[in-house]
Amino acid sequence: MNHHLLLHLAGTGDAPLPNLEMAARIARNARAELPDWTIELVVQGPQVALLATGSELAQEVVSLVDAGFIVSACANSLRSAAVDGEGLAAGVRIVSAAVARLATAQMDGAAYIRV
Repeated sequence: MNHHLLLHLAGTGDAPLPNLEMAARIARNARAELPDWTIELVVQGPQVALLATGSELAQEVVSLVDAGFIVSACANSLRSAAVDGEGLAAGVRIVSAAVARLATAQMDGAAYIRV
């Protein structure tokens, strides 16, 4: 059986709230403990801007994708942040709405953790 872990990053990323860098660390820590699980990081809110090719975390995002993580960006958040989906780091997926992605994955048995 394939297990699926959803990590949900939402919000501004301002301290003390988690940001994309912290979410990436959490994802890697989860992979160390759950090596056979599918781990998906769903990014919602202003932090989607850091998924863009030119951001300071673009290399980290590509590294996550290359390591087998699924990184999903909320299309609604991309629109609100004025980020063109075509300019996202390689391998980042776009989901139409983060809440819908989270709900459907949970209905399919995914474990959910907000980071």
